Amino acid sequence: YSIIVGFSAALLSLLIGVIMGALSSFSSRHPFHFSILQIIILLMMILFIYNLMNYVFFDSLIKLFLIIISLLIVFLSCKYLMKWSPSIIFNFEKVETQLNILFSAIPRLFLVIAIVGNENSTMATLIFTLGITGWMEVSRLVRSEIVRIQESDFYAAAVMSGAGWK
Repeated sequence: YSIIVGFSAALLSLLIGVIMGALSSFSSRHPFHFSILQIIILLMMILFIYNLMNYVFFDSLIKLFLIIISLLIVFLSCKYLMKWSPSIIFNFEKVETQLNILFSAIPRLFLVIAIVGNENSTMATLIFTLGITGWMEVSRLVRSEIVRIQESDFYAAAVMSGAGWK
């Protein structure tokens, strides 16, 4: 059981850290633009998923999958909803930095003991708690490596030659 818990928690923290670090590094140069319609759709989807989670008993991984799917729908709808509504600029780097400071300030062991110490905790709760509290170092490393690559000469040459994300 310890190998399953350790491997799963490390995989979860790696996944969260890579996503947070990459979004933070790309958001520093190109902040996200959200339309007001997107924010309304996102709030409606969060309410829908919250009600779905309360009335239907799913595993926590399925709940996390539903949240990720709703966020992807909102992010992928950027191209179409930006035309009809004014946009709001959102810099993810500032949010990620503050979350990183917050999670680094809380002692990990005390948080894990407080969450897992109750009677109803399962192995999935332990994996989720360890994964959520361990992503900060990975995020810092991924962000610094992407920023290092963005400041290199070959990246500047590619941008100057017209290379893009499309």
